[in-house]
Amino acid sequence: MERLLRHGVAVYYPHLARAHPAAGPAGSEPQLLAFYGELVERVARLAAEWMVAGFTHGVLNTDNMSLAGESFDYGPFAFLKTWDPGFTAASFDHSGLYAYGRQPLTCHHNLRLLQEPLALLLPRAELEARLERFAPAYDSHYRARLLRRLGFEAEAIGSRQGVDLPDPVRLTLQLLAVWPVAYGDFFSALALRLAQGGVPPEPEALTPFVAGAPEPPREAWLAWRDAWWIQAQALPAEQQARVPACAQRWNLVETPVRPMIERIWEAIDRRDDWQPLRAWLAQVSTP
Repeated sequence: MERLLRHGVAVYYPHLARAHPAAGPAGSEPQLLAFYGELVERVARLAAEWMVAGFTHGVLNTDNMSLAGESFDYGPFAFLKTWDPGFTAASFDHSGLYAYGRQPLTCHHNLRLLQEPLALLLPRAELEARLERFAPAYDSHYRARLLRRLGFEAEAIGSRQGVDLPDPVRLTLQLLAVWPVAYGDFFSALALRLAQGGVPPEPEALTPFVAGAPEPPREAWLAWRDAWWIQAQALPAEQQARVPACAQRWNLVETPVRPMIERIWEAIDRRDDWQPLRAWLAQVSTP
């Protein structure tokens, strides 16, 4: 097992192999502990990416987790249509074991299960200490990535730490929980609204922007709208000017929800027609 782990570190974590050579006086332990600690952080950031994207892996048992901390072996995956923590992608997941909203907890649980074989080589207390990195790594990455979908660069928001402003991340989730609008459409429509008119000069100019959607609940909408606008107005002028481009950069024009995936696959499967896939890839690959 030690040979296997050292090989994995050499291939996927070469910087750790260089920083903690196994031939040192402490042997492999510093290298392998560093590997587990970084894996915890990689998986936390990966789970945050999934959640911000509205991506549901579908079957997150331990053999579908990668030691490289990458998305791996997803079959019945799906993207959220509307915000729903209980959404499942696998037709057989009747209990919601691998539901969208359970993914961070499941990844954390799987990392703890990995301690069982690792504990043959490494102190359990040291492994547990490194597992504690999961929550702060997940929280900070989730927040930065959701802010990016809202048009705010993480560096710009981070530079104002300590400033008492309403939280657009929390209020975005609260709005999506009560407004029956497509999850991806919310962000893409915001990006389109900003591309067409820029950051509005006053909050009242930012009206509900998702075409064909019902009116949002007024209280939730106003709370979100004002929080978003205040964040935008608090930016320096040069950073505020980049808000529309940031929102466009990090939001797909069309989220590949299941009906879209099925349309693309049907064209390939029945007619060997790859054009719908190529057209969508060209659309999402445009800088």
